[in-house]
Amino acid sequence: MKPSNSRPLFLIHPGIEPVLREHLARAYPCEGCGILIGKSTPDNRLEILRAIGTRNAETVRGEDRYAIDPRDLMMVEQSLIGNKDGLRIVGFFHSHPDSIARPSSTDLAMALGLFDVAHEFYVYAISSVMAGTPEPATYWTLGDDENGGLAFYSAT
Repeated sequence: MKPSNSRPLFLIHPGIEPVLREHLARAYPCEGCGILIGKSTPDNRLEILRAIGTRNAETVRGEDRYAIDPRDLMMVEQSLIGNKDGLRIVGFFHSHPDSIARPSSTDLAMALGLFDVAHEFYVYAISSVMAGTPEPATYWTLGDDENGGLAFYSAT
């Protein structure tokens, strides 16, 4: 189902943006990436509470591709085991160096592949980093398109 525009799909903690900007500026001129941690709210929205920067494991095309280092992903997953606050991985973030903060066809393919495995509608934050300076992130999620498939929709 296409996300509704009547209310935000998720709530973003004010401390998220500075973490994203710092991590993605350090990664420039390559794509930076990381994990978004949060929980579901009683009204079925996602509350994004933490952002954790990870290493980009993409070694061939790091300037326009990213792959979250599996060791970093495993450490984050292990840190969430047994938490009583309902915290979990709710999404991912990455940068587009010297490009716009909209999902690319590669971003869509990666999100669709993850959805096929996890059956989870994650949040994807993308920040444009122009000449080393990160811009505010845009937030995206998958939803049904008009042809019965899945497509990205802006959630901000």
